[in-house]
Amino acid sequence: MGIAIKQSIGKLQINESIETIARVCNEEDFYMLSIMPAHLDYLKQLPHIHGDPFDRLIISQAATEKLVIVTKDSEIPLYGIKTIW
Repeated sequence: MGIAIKQSIGKLQINESIETIARVCNEEDFYMLSIMPAHLDYLKQLPHIHGDPFDRLIISQAATEKLVIVTKDSEIPLYGIKTIW
């Protein structure tokens, strides 16, 4: 879902289809993270540092699941989330 949204608004330039990306991710042992109620509860408590609602969802998922976000967005680390890039 995230890749499709970022592609559609011009924030991600990947020419492969979502189906191809999903297949490659599966082959490389990546998994798709579903949106869970705990992610949404955490999202409601986030301070409004970042204005993009989808990025805020990614932040809440990373915080809840203790994940690292691969991004160059300078606002995401302001939430105390570990990032790489």
